[in-house]
Parts: sequence; C-alpha cells; structure tokens
Amino acid sequence: MVAVMALMEAPAIIVGVILIKVFAKKSAANPEQSLLKIVKHSFTNGSVLLILGSLIIGLLASDKQAMGIKPFTTDIFKGFLAIFLLDMGIQSGRKLKDFLKSGKFTVAFAIVAPLINGNLFLLT
Repeated sequence: MVAVMALMEAPAIIVGVILIKVFAKKSAANPEQSLLKIVKHSFTNGSVLLILGSLIIGLLASDKQAMGIKPFTTDIFKGFLAIFLLDMGIQSGRKLKDFLKSGKFTVAFAIVAPLINGNLFLLT
C-alpha cells in the first residue's frame, strides 16, 4: 500500500512543478522556458528522485536486506512522521494570512469541498 501511495505522489509532484513553472510570473531572472526543460526539471526534482529511488531500492532489496533497516522504517517512522506533520502545520500557519487574502471563494471552497467530497465517499 505504501508503494502505491508513493507511485501516486510522484506524478502529483511532477504536475505541480510543471504548473508552477508554466504559470509563474515572467521576470528578467526567469526567462521563458521550454516545456521540455520544465518536464526534465520536474523529473529531476529532489522529492521525485527520492520517492522513485526508494521504490527501486525496495524492489531490489531482499527480505534479509530489508530487516537491516527495519529500525529506521518501522520503529522510528511514527516519530519522524509526527515531526514532519508538525513542520507542515507550522509552515501552513505562516501562510494563513496569504490564504485568507486570496478571497472569500477560495476560503469557502477550501472548507466546503472536503465536507462534500467526504460525504460523497461515505455514501458510496
């Protein structure tokens, strides 16, 4: 299941990088880039390389080799996850003013859409 989640994250990061590069404000420091360069950059992004690399290592590693790193993958994973989520919450809190400045529709959509989608998921 973790491998499936990682496979879903890599394309999302790639699309996100492409969208940022395509719709970024053009400035003198950021000349217009070709789509090929943008796609290349999105595949060589550090996050994508880490996700895809970890999948390849997991595919090639045997059960005996996987037991060698078990303390890092199972025992302290929850602690690292908690620290990661705490950091993400702090970063989100710092950006809250920018989010509220983006308009009433964006704020309302961010609150209402998950409630609707969650209820639709429960109904199926």
